[in-house]
Amino acid sequence: MDVMRSVLGMVVLLTIAFLLSVNKKKISLRTVGAALVLQVVIGGIMLWLPPGRWVAEKVAFGVHKVMAYSDAGSAFIFGS
Repeated sequence: MDVMRSVLGMVVLLTIAFLLSVNKKKISLRTVGAALVLQVVIGGIMLWLPPGRWVAEKVAFGVHKVMAYSDAGSAFIFGS
């Protein structure tokens, strides 16, 4: 079910982008298709391969640290 929801989300976003496009004839289907394939490949690497999962965990940890520093800075400036 999650896969179908993800595919539906990609289709909806592409449809919105197509409908809001000023010059629909200039859209390169090859480029759009390659970008979608690249997105699926990178997602698969991050979900199913241990090195990809390791990188994703490290990035998530880094983002968490930045948010913690931001919270500490906000508390320092504005008080809590």
